[in-house]
Amino acid sequence: MTTQLLFGEIFVVLEKNDKWLYIKNKADDYEGWIDRKMATEISAENFAFLATQTAICIFKPVAECLIKSRNETLLLPAGSLIHSYSNETLMSEIAGETYIFPPDSLMKRGQQPPSGNLIVSIAKSFLNAPYLWGGKTVFGIDCSGLVQTVFSICGVQLPRNASQQAGCGEIVTSLAETGDLAFFENADGKITHVGILIDNETIIHSSGKVKIEKINNLGIISQDTNECTHKLKIIKRCHKKI
Repeated sequence: MTTQLLFGEIFVVLEKNDKWLYIKNKADDYEGWIDRKMATEISAENFAFLATQTAICIFKPVAECLIKSRNETLLLPAGSLIHSYSNETLMSEIAGETYIFPPDSLMKRGQQPPSGNLIVSIAKSFLNAPYLWGGKTVFGIDCSGLVQTVFSICGVQLPRNASQQAGCGEIVTSLAETGDLAFFENADGKITHVGILIDNETIIHSSGKVKIEKINNLGIISQDTNECTHKLKIIKRCHKKI
């Protein structure tokens, strides 16, 4: 697994076979294979409409919604996109099906840059989620998946991988701020890890699990061994300017 699609994300099909679709995610241009049973085909007109919408999204780690026609429960992770949502009926019509969503789990993605405090607040809701390579949900998430999902909820679309995310925003040369991204390099100097700064001394990141640890000018200090586990490469500010 290289990444995941969340409920409500749209994509273009590039190739088909009997069981699989090779697709490109509209949000971040990430490509990969998915099981074709997991996809719902929509018209080109509907795709174009959804691509221009500012969707409502789920911001709580997990939300329970109802599929109306079958009276069945559907559990959706944070970052799922809810299109054509009605504040009056609490319903959404998606690909011919009616879903009912709990309003206290939904948030409209902002038109203005999010605050660092909002970013950190959303990130903390993932605390203790297990690490999963390619994961993007509280059931399993990797370092760049945590950053991408949290920023997406807050209305900022970032690329999928840490090395790609490091190309966004502005370099922080003075005092870092809450919500800034810290990037870390391996022995070859390649960026392989990312986390969200809570302040100049603490960071939330996914390594083994989502956790909060100390950081200094060298890197992340393990809460278990007190050793430097990730070598700091650069700090970028991506929530105010992309």
